[in-house]
Amino acid sequence: MYAIIDIMTTVLLTSKGLTPAKTASRFSNLKHIMNIQTCGLVYNAADSPDSKYIILAQQQLTKAGLQVTLLDARDMNHDKYDVLYIAGGDTQKLLNDIRSGIGTNTFKQVALSSRLIIGVSAGAVLLTPTIRITTEINPDEVDLELSDYSGLGLLDYEFLP
Repeated sequence: MYAIIDIMTTVLLTSKGLTPAKTASRFSNLKHIMNIQTCGLVYNAADSPDSKYIILAQQQLTKAGLQVTLLDARDMNHDKYDVLYIAGGDTQKLLNDIRSGIGTNTFKQVALSSRLIIGVSAGAVLLTPTIRITTEINPDEVDLELSDYSGLGLLDYEFLP
């Protein structure tokens, strides 16, 4: 599924990254149309840049011809990327890392400066008004208890990957 959230930014939501053939095809088309060359890959939900899912995403993006920069949401630079790829994993950890790091407003600015945002699983849920859905249906197994489940609100609907 994809959406246009403003005149300059398109969002691609997925539960399995770029692995499904239809998602890979849609990404390839968007890459070509938008002349995408750089990607910031936010890995916090997966906990580590060494996660097999982060390594796979980095390989897929590099194979597609993008220059990939791994990003930690706790200490992100404010560079512009053609694509901001927000990887999946623990939604609550991802949100907490953003809040305790660069903050949600700055993260939103970085996201909206990209022409394409790819939200994978937790990264997709993060873009919605609330991440509470991750506590209700197939709850994330987390040690973290949030008091505020507000997502980034870049999309005006909830999404359960």
